[in-house]
This record gives sequence, structure tokens and C-alpha cells, in this order.
Amino acid sequence: HHVYVPGRDFNADSIGICLEGDFSQYRPTQVQIDSLVALTQGLQTMLSIPFDRIYLLRDLDPTTASPGESFPVAAYNRSLYRSY
Repeated sequence: HHVYVPGRDFNADSIGICLEGDFSQYRPTQVQIDSLVALTQGLQTMLSIPFDRIYLLRDLDPTTASPGESFPVAAYNRSLYRSY
């Protein structure tokens, strides 16, 4: 399981994306961010995924800090499509 949330099996109908690195201490590289944004936007377009259905792991599981305090959450969220 990528993520466990009692009462909701996100693994059954979700796509999990993993970046390599320890983002509790280090920011992802620009190549990682650019690739993540391109992949996420592509999935949004292809599968009609609205912005409000895209989560970080810590949004679903408050016991984890993933993707880490150095992950640029605000910049990532600004890059996603709000509608299409």
C-alpha cells in the first residue's frame, strides 16, 4: 500500500507518485519538480483530475511529514491546473 487511511482505500483508485530524496532536509532538484509538474498536469488532462483531488501524502496521513518540509508545496500547487 502506498497510503493507508482508515475507511478509504486510496490504493484501489489512485495514482501514487514517488520522488527520490530526503525532502525533510533538501529541496528536490528543479528537474524533479519540472518532471513532477509535467506528469501531474498530463494526468490531470488525460484523466480529468481536478485540482482538489490531488493530495500530498501528509494531506491524507497526518502521521507522516512526506514529502518533507523542504518540498515546495505552494509552488507545486500553483503549477497545477485549476480547471481544464
